[in-house]
Amino acid sequence: MNILQAKQALKGGSSAQPTWWQNPIDETVFEPNLPPTLSFHLSIYEAALLLEVRTLDPVLPTKSHSTMSFREQLAVALGGTRVPQHDEGDEVFIYKGSEVKVREKVRVESQDPSLMAAMAKLNALERTLGLVRTALDVAMGTDGD
Repeated sequence: MNILQAKQALKGGSSAQPTWWQNPIDETVFEPNLPPTLSFHLSIYEAALLLEVRTLDPVLPTKSHSTMSFREQLAVALGGTRVPQHDEGDEVFIYKGSEVKVREKVRVESQDPSLMAAMAKLNALERTLGLVRTALDVAMGTDGD
């Protein structure tokens, strides 16, 4: 793996890591086993550990198209405010072979000093190698492309 790939792995993001629905964690990793309606996804993002836990609802053809439960609809009708939806509330995902919607989502981000140090060292190494390449080009009399 070269320096740019290592930096991209520490930055995380969509191109570096598979998404939560494409790479589900094995339920047997935990004791007791995770319920099938719970998604646990641990990843690296911007040199930090990112944990996302989602509760999932299966998409049923007989289900109402409203994203609000009966309790929420009643509360809104009586003058209450609707609870804000999360960013994945209206999407349908294929998770472990079945269509699901994300009911609730919790995201916890924790800065990891070891990952931050590794990112700083990779940045310094990249800068040093760039200077070495430039010095080598000057010594060899090449253009540096």
